[in-house]
Amino acid sequence: MTEHPEIMGDFITITGYGTAGGLAGVNCRHSFWFVSKSQTPAYTREQLGNMKEKEADTKEFTFRDRKGNYVQKKFTPYEATQKMRQMENNMRKTRLNAVNFKNNGLDEAYSNAKNTYKNQYELYNKFCEAMKLRPQINRVHVDGLGRV
Repeated sequence: MTEHPEIMGDFITITGYGTAGGLAGVNCRHSFWFVSKSQTPAYTREQLGNMKEKEADTKEFTFRDRKGNYVQKKFTPYEATQKMRQMENNMRKTRLNAVNFKNNGLDEAYSNAKNTYKNQYELYNKFCEAMKLRPQINRVHVDGLGRV
């Protein structure tokens, strides 16, 4: 890149290379390298187009909001996986709360937390089915709490 100073100047301006907040800065773990024109790309233009079409394909799912109203939302495949992660995280929190309630002798709160977890589990499975994703319940049970 040193052979083309005009490219290097644009590169530094665009990426912030050499600054703490830029590429290869303090908390940046990105790496980069020169790609010659003789190297073949990992994907053809057709494959990239197919990927873009697939990502643009959205599916709908109906949730209940906090007020009890039904809300229909559209999800791209990526957004659906992120929603899955959010639901898994919420289930882990509910499981932890349930165990804490049980250990502290709060039977009514424990029962409520168990019911909440059951409802979250059912919604998670329905969501995965609607989005045509495989449920990853092992990510919920990674907490090691066993049966709640």
